[in-house]
Amino acid sequence: GLTALHQACIDDNVDMVKFLVENGANINQPDNEGWIPLHAAASCGYLDIAEFLIGQGAHVGAVNSEGDTPLDIAEEEAMEELLQNEVNRQGVDIEAARKEEERIMLRDARQWLNSGHINDVRHAKSGGTALHVAAAKGYTEVLKLLIQAGYDVNIKDYDGWTPLHAAAHWGKEEACRILVDNLCDMEMVNKVLHSEKRDKKSPLIESTAN
Repeated sequence: GLTALHQACIDDNVDMVKFLVENGANINQPDNEGWIPLHAAASCGYLDIAEFLIGQGAHVGAVNSEGDTPLDIAEEEAMEELLQNEVNRQGVDIEAARKEEERIMLRDARQWLNSGHINDVRHAKSGGTALHVAAAKGYTEVLKLLIQAGYDVNIKDYDGWTPLHAAAHWGKEEACRILVDNLCDMEMVNKVLHSEKRDKKSPLIESTAN
């Protein structure tokens, strides 16, 4: 969840931010959505806090669960300029940062496949699994390895979503095909088809069921 430092950033409380950092708060601690405090400051447009955090070593290339860096979610021009200048100064490769999550997941999936033991932890807030993340983001190689390792393709998060729901919702066609090909529960496929047709979010999934 949110740390005290995240909250201080959201509240635009510069003094509290400085106090917490000076007393050992982890400046790059992500919340459940992968946001570090700099994401919060960037989103809110709080320049003083963003400048302080960057000066203390905040990762300008940090990527949240949606694949966004602080620069991606900055809306005010001054904030965008600050972050872009810092990205350039540090020589941060934003695309490489985005790919880091997939690289780590590939490594973990290979380890689980080789060991015969899946050591995954559900997301505390959503109940999502590595399979949900790989499906939602279209990490097809990760998806294949997780399935080979014995992951239950029908596993549900706390909202009752399977990885197929996630892939369909985010429009990841190849991930949908992989999951349908490996899905034993055809009733589940039909349920996803029905809900996606109803919501008119993902016509692509109709082709995966044929």
